[in-house]
Amino acid sequence: MKETLKFDVDHTLFIKGIGIMLMLLHHVLPPISQSFPFDITHSSPLSVAVAISDVCVALFTVLSGYGLTKSFERSSCGSVKFSLMHIKKLMINFWWIYIPAFILEQSGIVKPHPCSPIIMYLNGRYHAAAEFLLDFFGLSGLLRTNTLNGNWWYMETIICCYLLFPLFWRAVKKFPYAAVAISALPCAVISVFIFLRWELPFMPDRELFYFFPFTVGIFIAQKNTPDKMIELSESSFIPCLCLSFVILAVTAAVSLQFPYIGFTFMSLDIIFISVLFLKRKTFISKYITMLGRYSMNMYLIHIFFFFNWLVISWIFILSTNIAAKFALLLIISFMISYILEKIKLYTYNIIKKPKFFGKIGDKNETS
Repeated sequence: MKETLKFDVDHTLFIKGIGIMLMLLHHVLPPISQSFPFDITHSSPLSVAVAISDVCVALFTVLSGYGLTKSFERSSCGSVKFSLMHIKKLMINFWWIYIPAFILEQSGIVKPHPCSPIIMYLNGRYHAAAEFLLDFFGLSGLLRTNTLNGNWWYMETIICCYLLFPLFWRAVKKFPYAAVAISALPCAVISVFIFLRWELPFMPDRELFYFFPFTVGIFIAQKNTPDKMIELSESSFIPCLCLSFVILAVTAAVSLQFPYIGFTFMSLDIIFISVLFLKRKTFISKYITMLGRYSMNMYLIHIFFFFNWLVISWIFILSTNIAAKFALLLIISFMISYILEKIKLYTYNIIKKPKFFGKIGDKNETS
């Protein structure tokens, strides 16, 4: 009897590798000022690429919902304790980045002293201690307070999703389609009533709008949708491949008009395309999977090198070649992430308290 293939860790890591490459590409490409809905007819291919590559956030959020659900199904603890345990692991991985970054910036090695973290927190809207604590716990996005890294706004989003996971999981379990539809309402409201009427010159990334992809991730985990994608690809590879690229074009076009909703469905198609791609193992898939293994670290640190730390960021500022900047940022982020994991492993082996620090092997709960 032929063994049934399942959606496994390698699939997840490969998709996270795709996600982190899209994130780096999104930040390397020149920023755009055009509002949504996006006018394709009066836009350059480059500006379209900038807008579409932002799908990385929804992609990571779908995977977070999926991974958390599958992990919970194998767990023997209650949903609240489970969520708190994963938040603890998330925060410890975050502090491994925050603390060295704080020390480097405060020392003035990577930034002039007037831009040091302490001065930044003292000049904030709130008390310096509050500004520091919000940043230290990844919650600076909650009140838009000062932060070492503006790219960390997503930490607050995913922490909110983790906290509400027990509620989302039960809602999807009892009322799957209704729960998904309700979670999509904020996306629909912001897309239809704000983007179309006011044409905001920005995308208000807030946790409320990422409840939809997170809930969809829970939904596809409970319905075993990725496993069904693999089964379908086994029987109809070529038709599935053609259909997946048609869907990708359609969802990309929808995303330019209704980003939060479109990006979620585009993420599902990227998962499907990844499943199809991994049917033909290549050396490329090996390296993309490796990127996925370190995707959380790469997400947390790459903006430092590209924009924040002037000593290094000048290399990117002075360069005009997008491909070269992307390759350099990818290599630097990966190398630092790899070294950091080696340091973590060495430290954990010395301290001998793995239960406090959480499981070492999975650094990609957020991304």
